[in-house]
Amino acid sequence: MIPQHILDDLGPGQRVAVLARKGELHFLVHEATADAGRLRADAALDGSEVVATHLSDKDAILALVAGRERDVGGEG
Repeated sequence: MIPQHILDDLGPGQRVAVLARKGELHFLVHEATADAGRLRADAALDGSEVVATHLSDKDAILALVAGRERDVGGEG
């Protein structure tokens, strides 16, 4: 689950990237102007896969995370 403070503290010029590493989700708050290719390259260096970048809609983020966690957990 995404930490609530990430959603609550997201500023107008900020976006969320959802990353996956070893079956676990991680979240990165980044600038809205961040280059998606650069985010993917940085994530790869960390051994992570980028699930999505540049997300700002809280409901869409929660739905993506819930769906991804269901898939990983085998419940969906």
